[in-house]
Amino acid sequence: MCHPARRSFSHYRHALLCTCLAGLSVSLLGCSGGTTRIEADAPPPIDTTSAFDELGVNADSATQMGYQLDWRGAPFLSAGERIKFVREYNDIVAVLDTAGNLSFLDAQTGAYKGNRPVGLTSSDFLGVFRVGPTIFVTTESEIFGVNVSSHDLVIRQKLAHIVSTGPAIAGGTLVFGTSSGAIRTHLLQSDAPYWSNGTDNPVLHDPLVVSSNTVTAVSESGEILTMDASSGATVGRAKIYAGPGADPITGDGLLFIASKDQSLYCFAPGQREPIWRVRTQHPLEFAPTYHEAALYCTVPGQGMTKYDALEGNVLWSRTEVEGTVVAQRRNTILVWNSGGITVMDAEYGDVIREVPLPGAREVLATSFADGPLIVIGKSGAIARLIPQF
Repeated sequence: MCHPARRSFSHYRHALLCTCLAGLSVSLLGCSGGTTRIEADAPPPIDTTSAFDELGVNADSATQMGYQLDWRGAPFLSAGERIKFVREYNDIVAVLDTAGNLSFLDAQTGAYKGNRPVGLTSSDFLGVFRVGPTIFVTTESEIFGVNVSSHDLVIRQKLAHIVSTGPAIAGGTLVFGTSSGAIRTHLLQSDAPYWSNGTDNPVLHDPLVVSSNTVTAVSESGEILTMDASSGATVGRAKIYAGPGADPITGDGLLFIASKDQSLYCFAPGQREPIWRVRTQHPLEFAPTYHEAALYCTVPGQGMTKYDALEGNVLWSRTEVEGTVVAQRRNTILVWNSGGITVMDAEYGDVIREVPLPGAREVLATSFADGPLIVIGKSGAIARLIPQF
């Protein structure tokens, strides 16, 4: 099972890393030169009452989606910045803003627990993941590790090359794309580069772990490179006519690409030819969503469309609905767009209701099917919703 996350919830790969690196021991590096803009553990500067009101998530709107409001919280957010990553774990919710302020909220109550600034305000923050008691933040040139309890910066590692994506996490290896097309890796345990491979054009979307020991990267020109995660050896190459229009996704060992070449593709790892290709009238711009052999994707002119993920056959489409499917609640799916949530019947595609969320910037699911939702507000507030039974 996989759902889209535009630099958002990637818990499946995080869990894999936690398993493989539970005993990680790395050198501790001090934070130097230009990393601190605020005091660590400073209180949130936003007016939380106003931010909660602007978010617009209440008991009624939650119920309309099949959920109930669990809590609302607010991370530290620098003036003029926005939330870029949210990661939910059993004990804390980690929130990173676009200036590099890493905040910690209590996972049970949403209470603000503190923050730690990392990197430079000019850094491009590309990924957030966890190993044991440490939250890692990756930028284009460095990796920072912050302890979840003390909020101390405990790890700082320099990448050997400038990268353009967040990492795919394969065992103890972090796999990055670059603007040159090279695929670069980094070992957290030894603070060193590992293997490399590459394409001829920029890789701007995160590489993906497609199967247990393969990693795939898709370039902006449509090159698809699948590599052995342990050695970097090429498992296979394929080529489509243009790069992804949105983040590629995986599901049950398959790779799905919504392409700028006006096609939706399904590939098996390392295979030159797609399992299927569906041509569309326009370039695709929304990330697809995979769940239990079904693929959902917005197709311009056709609207939200459900495909048989194994064959590529259209099961239903609704021209009036556009967006990204973020969750399934019982027999309904939730489609997020910039104005709110559209609740649809998963089997037949009927629109059940519209739930306006004018104050929301993004809606994310911790677990796709009947899991909690995180609603991220434009003003910096966060609401957590849990399934209503």
